[in-house]
Amino acid sequence: MHAARTGTGFGRVMSVTGVVLLALAGSAPAAWAERGVDGELRLTFPQAVSTLNAFLSGGTKDLLAAGMVVEPLAGFDTTGTIYPRLVTEIPTVENGGIPADLTSVTWKLIPGLLWSDGTPFTAADVVFTAEYCMHPEGGCAQLRQFQDVEAVEIVDERTVTVRFSRMAWPAMLVPKGRAALRR
Repeated sequence: MHAARTGTGFGRVMSVTGVVLLALAGSAPAAWAERGVDGELRLTFPQAVSTLNAFLSGGTKDLLAAGMVVEPLAGFDTTGTIYPRLVTEIPTVENGGIPADLTSVTWKLIPGLLWSDGTPFTAADVVFTAEYCMHPEGGCAQLRQFQDVEAVEIVDERTVTVRFSRMAWPAMLVPKGRAALRR
């Protein structure tokens, strides 16, 4: 019997995936359930995850899976607002994390962060990741994200500064009320 008619196999996976994607896209009413209170959501992919290293893959399935175990310095909430994840605050011109010339950004790590083996997470780990991704022979699928990064420097054990070759850091870090950056 054909998989789509039995409700099992690839046809069902694609149907369920389609429904989930439509719901996530906002076509389902938000009033059905509050975030995090309506049980478990399972996402299925028609292909197995290849790696949990987001820097070695550009595929959606790998990036989604890696996002469950690899955290960025900052993230975005459901409204698109940037918020701190591994840092104490989002750098701005007002708090001194971004200079007036907009050519660098300084991140301050949360004190006491540890890797799963108990080793402290430090600015050296941020620099290692950047150098890994910026090495032309490293195979980093996210290399383009670092194209205007001139250097990533350790200020102290919990502080790192990213310097850009030009005013090129993401416009989302511009404090509200400022003009958008142009390339």
